[in-house]
Amino acid sequence: MGGPPTVGRLLHRAFGLLVALIGVAGVGGAVATLLQQQVVRELSTRVGPSVSANLELRIVLLDAQRALRGYLAAGAGAGAEYDAARAAYPPAVAELRRMTGPDPAASIDAQVAAADRWWAYAEAQRPRRPGGTVTAATVLAGQRLMEDTLAANSATGQALDARARRLADRAASVDRARLVALLALVVGAALLAYVVSRRTTQRIVAPLDALTSVLTRLRDGELTARAPTHARVAEIAAVAEATNAMAAEIQQSRGRQDRLFADERRLVGDLRQLEHAKNEFMTTVSHELRTPLTSIAGYLEILRDDTVGALTPRQEKTLAVLERNTDRLRSLIEDLLVLSQVEAGTMTASPAESDISALVETAAAQVREAAAEAGVTLRAATPGPAVAHVDAGQILRAVGHLVANAVKFTPRGGEVTVEVTTQPDHVTVRVADTGMGIPYADQPHLFTTFYRASNAVDQAIQGSGLGLVIVRTIATRHGGGVHLRSTPGQGTSVLLSLPTGEVDG
Repeated sequence: MGGPPTVGRLLHRAFGLLVALIGVAGVGGAVATLLQQQVVRELSTRVGPSVSANLELRIVLLDAQRALRGYLAAGAGAGAEYDAARAAYPPAVAELRRMTGPDPAASIDAQVAAADRWWAYAEAQRPRRPGGTVTAATVLAGQRLMEDTLAANSATGQALDARARRLADRAASVDRARLVALLALVVGAALLAYVVSRRTTQRIVAPLDALTSVLTRLRDGELTARAPTHARVAEIAAVAEATNAMAAEIQQSRGRQDRLFADERRLVGDLRQLEHAKNEFMTTVSHELRTPLTSIAGYLEILRDDTVGALTPRQEKTLAVLERNTDRLRSLIEDLLVLSQVEAGTMTASPAESDISALVETAAAQVREAAAEAGVTLRAATPGPAVAHVDAGQILRAVGHLVANAVKFTPRGGEVTVEVTTQPDHVTVRVADTGMGIPYADQPHLFTTFYRASNAVDQAIQGSGLGLVIVRTIATRHGGGVHLRSTPGQGTSVLLSLPTGEVDG
């Protein structure tokens, strides 16, 4: 008991620990593989179909909204489209619940509740005579209900995205843990081989060297390496066999891992196809809305031309509301088309030498009447020509968005100022207002698509949440940038910076 350990005892202790490490690695690899398979199964059978089901429900709701508007405006078969969308709604909700399970149930319940309120509003509009007069308040109420429904739908989509990210994080953690365990096993085996080689005779040095070489090759990624099993010492032979078993297990695990990675790449491709389908859907919807909107605008012009007789003051007021909403819808459609082009990578520009001051004056003139009606003072400070190599149409759209936003969010009696300043290498357009300002918590998210500040939502100020996204996209494509500063209750200042020279790409 008190004497020095024998060679057999030393080997037993050393290789016993090595076998334990190999066993842990095998179990860890198997567990990691099972966990990754579970992640892939969840992504392919639950999360992906859930995203598709949520998008299908959104399409059903948008189809119903479009059909209802068409029915109230002119009838012409739109009632059948509405009934079809109404019939497709319950199966779409049931499919979404079935695919998502209990995880995002709260957001789905909120979405269904918001949708039910809109359906109740829609059913209340069906008895109206097709093509009859619909008050602005009724239209606005329906629009708000649909906005609430779409916001709830987006919340469900965000919950599904969060689930996908959690699954991806879990897979990454398992992979890192497996790598650490493998490295620890290789290092431990190398240390044991070194200790045993110093305490044993020349009889077992050569087999141990061979085993160490195999372990090193495995560590370096040569998974086909195998240790010789003909050693004259039984313990060494057992370790060699265990090492070979470990290498085989690792090789099999790597194959399964490669297949899992292939599945993940396929899922990423599917998600990209979904994104492409979304962009095509936005483009198609925007184009389809243009046709009836053009017809509506044409009839409004006919009414203005007195070809149907003089209008009463009440009719003039109603006509002004219709024209204003038509212009708002036309602007929204144009924004959707621009956003679709940006996301699809098809947005083009035709840069030329342009006077930024003249573009600012044009943008201010387009909004000046609306500012006067809102009781907001609009000032444009353009000291002289400010020439830059830009696409004039796109810059006019960007400045128009900034000025229109400033007027919209400034109360009566407030002031909006547009200033142009020039530097040797860039031109800056500054749009400042004395309006309601933006809460600090909302400011980091203002350049996110469809995002709207909480105070604008609370006060029911109309907007699409696309303006700043389009402004930043246009500025970036011109090699410039957009910077926003806002103090709640005091106002907002936005700086649009544009280089004066040509920009590559």
